[in-house]
Amino acid sequence: ANTLDAFGLAASLFEAAYVLSPSIARLISLANMRLKTPGGARAALAIYEYVLACAPAEPADSAGEGGGGERAAVSVREAAMAARKRTECVHALAALRAAGEA
Repeated sequence: ANTLDAFGLAASLFEAAYVLSPSIARLISLANMRLKTPGGARAALAIYEYVLACAPAEPADSAGEGGGGERAAVSVREAAMAARKRTECVHALAALRAAGEA
């Protein structure tokens, strides 16, 4: 899926997979593909921010799994990836704004 023509298709497939079987990993994969599509940085940013909002303030155990509640379980590893990719989105959007494209 890592060719320019396939990013949109991959994003659509991750979206369908998430609808059929929701998981944070699928949601992050969807955001990663959206980030690589033209005009997809805003959608990706919203997804990463959702993942971060679902992440617990502190891990529930040493394995890094998030604790209960009504929100989706987000591991420390997933939260770290979402935070890193969120920063990437913010920089991409700033560059687009500076170029007059966003």
